[in-house]
Amino acid sequence: MISLQRNSNSQNYVEVKLPAMGSHFIYKGFAQRSFSKNDLKNAFNIAHKEVLRIQNKFSEFTPSIITKINENAGESEVEIDDETYYLLRESKKYFDMTNGVFDISFAGFKNNKSKKSELDSTNIYFDEKKIFLKSKNMKISLGGIGKGYAVDLAFKTLENLGFENFYVNGSGDIRVHSRSDAPRKWRIGLKNPFNINNYIGLIQLSNESVCTSGTYIQGEHISLSSEEINEKLVSASIIDSNCVHSDVMATTLIALGKKKSLKFMEENKLMGLVITQSGEVLLSKKSIKHFGIK
Repeated sequence: MISLQRNSNSQNYVEVKLPAMGSHFIYKGFAQRSFSKNDLKNAFNIAHKEVLRIQNKFSEFTPSIITKINENAGESEVEIDDETYYLLRESKKYFDMTNGVFDISFAGFKNNKSKKSELDSTNIYFDEKKIFLKSKNMKISLGGIGKGYAVDLAFKTLENLGFENFYVNGSGDIRVHSRSDAPRKWRIGLKNPFNINNYIGLIQLSNESVCTSGTYIQGEHISLSSEEINEKLVSASIIDSNCVHSDVMATTLIALGKKKSLKFMEENKLMGLVITQSGEVLLSKKSIKHFGIK
């Protein structure tokens, strides 16, 4: 989880909080040159329409392309558009990159007796025009990539409208933009997973994204051995140019555990950190100079 640390007393400062994807998207920025505070508020609402469009288009719970694909699993192909193809293609790329850790077909494992190997992404067949799920028990979800994608779309919408010095936060997936002559960078605090009212350090960003994935279950450590506590991760944060990549990588690290996550960060040259159940903070080599850890 991540929080913003920046002086918001400026007369040009604007902040808007809007509901989406089971939580809220927070937009922050500074009016500039020919754009007033009201212009910026209107722009935030335009950007948020893109977030809501993605929410509705790829929902698992209301009629959408995803529910249509899942309803036709094992029976017939479903036609898809360019945007759906892009997200499927990116998801397959991350499935391969993570050796199956990131898998959009996870939803199919809940209520059936099929083998896991019969339901993973190797059994999803798609091209630019259509998709087919091989097993009738398969289900897919783009939840693991959709929020990051929505943040990136909101960011690009604001950028295309000509705005600078703004911040988009989709419940922990953050992407910021700054003018080249901005007096200071965006300062973003990494929350302490053991006390979310405090933070463990600050990140300074100009035109990048940072995403945090976490799993904090009170009392769970009581039943774990000291070795398991040291290996289990409660938080992972990644800095990258866009939220799709940052979000997927942070989610993957949580699933890998301490040793494998460090190896994965080095192999893929990621800028990030992980926090273990025992409170140990571990940084990738690439990230050391970018994280100010308390």
